[in-house]
Formats: sequence, structure tokens, C-alpha cells
Amino acid sequence: MAPTSDAVHPDMIYMKIPVGMLQCNCQIIGDPKTLEAIVIDPGDEVERILSMLGALQAERQSDHQHTCAH
Repeated sequence: MAPTSDAVHPDMIYMKIPVGMLQCNCQIIGDPKTLEAIVIDPGDEVERILSMLGALQAERQSDHQHTCAH
């Protein structure tokens, strides 16, 4: 089953994914029209995050941000 966006607005991709031992919230925010996305606090579980990006067809990652260090 493909992941779905948690976005309130249909013109936006938004997903919150708990990752790693501390279950920190990784977030994927993107544009479903351009298929560009940003990953915020990827932390851990890179393969899982990349597979979710692929399932959303967000093939071009424009950036990634780390907002904390646990």
C-alpha cells in the first residue's frame, strides 16, 4: 500500500514519519505538481524515507534539513 499525504491542502504533500530508536519525527513536504520535496530531520532509516519518496513519486529531493541533534 502506497503512503498517503497527511496534508490538509490537496496541492501539498506532507508526511510525518517517526524514525530511529528515539522515534524522531521526520517530515516530507513537497509539491505534487513538480514532484519536488524537502526532507526535514531525516535522522535514521534512510532506505525507508527514500522508499516513501519513491512511492509518492517525489523523485527530486530539493533539500534536506536537520533541526536538532539527538
